[in-house]
Amino acid sequence: MIIGVPREIKTAEARVALVPSGVAAFVSHGHRVLVESGAGIGSGIADEAYRAAGATLVEGPGPVWRDADMVIKVKEPLGPELAALRPGLILYTYLHLASNEALTWHMMEAWVYFVSKAGRNEGTILEYNRKQEVLDRRLDQLNLL
Repeated sequence: MIIGVPREIKTAEARVALVPSGVAAFVSHGHRVLVESGAGIGSGIADEAYRAAGATLVEGPGPVWRDADMVIKVKEPLGPELAALRPGLILYTYLHLASNEALTWHMMEAWVYFVSKAGRNEGTILEYNRKQEVLDRRLDQLNLL
């Protein structure tokens, strides 16, 4: 499977959805990981760290959205990302569908499979680690790890 990690485009969103250890886990299980160059900058993670973990760095969001079987993001798709949604794509991200009917319909009409992350936003390393553990368990359930 090809996993894609785009740079977040939402205003003031600097986080990245997958850290290099996550890339290494996917790669160790035979998956290919595409990371948009600069995706980790806002989280203090250089492109070289992703490359060292086994990711393929790509320029711009196009290759991530076009070539990935599953895209992992922090926030919901916006603007040009909506146009990149396609049938069969797996989208793993935070989704607030109850408050965004237009996004809900767009995703249903695009036949996108989605797994929505859920959790509290405490902003602590401990909370981040718990969320990463939940992500790992969910990906394991999908037979991706």
